[in-house]
Amino acid sequence: FTDSSISSVPTGWKTYKNDKLGFSVSHDPAYIPLEVPGDAQQLGLIAFGSLKNDYGFDIRVSKGNSLEYYKDQITKQVPEKIDKEETVTVDGIIGTKFTYKQVIVIEKFDVSQVIVRKNNKDYVITAKSPEINQILATYKFN
Repeated sequence: FTDSSISSVPTGWKTYKNDKLGFSVSHDPAYIPLEVPGDAQQLGLIAFGSLKNDYGFDIRVSKGNSLEYYKDQITKQVPEKIDKEETVTVDGIIGTKFTYKQVIVIEKFDVSQVIVRKNNKDYVITAKSPEINQILATYKFN
């Protein structure tokens, strides 16, 4: 992802690195990464705060699925349609970004989910839409 208006790493943010899943990302230091063990399909889930927090996000790593699978998963969770689908680049790899509205607690937020495939793994990054570009700017594959 490239956007000249976004600094690579905001001042004070920490870097989380996961060699097993093959990535690193910077995050707000207020959030301690929560690692959820994987299973046969989902290789791992790391949560940084929650979507209701400013700059809260999560990353799921799973075995390769089709984009239709991810669209279907989103539409099962949210009552409204996907508002936008676009191509993005994350650390030199082309991915797809879906933007949709999601109710978190009692408020409705614009949420984006970016799916990037590398080495037969899907990296799914989910965050509030206004914040996802900053997160993607710090995302690196190992």
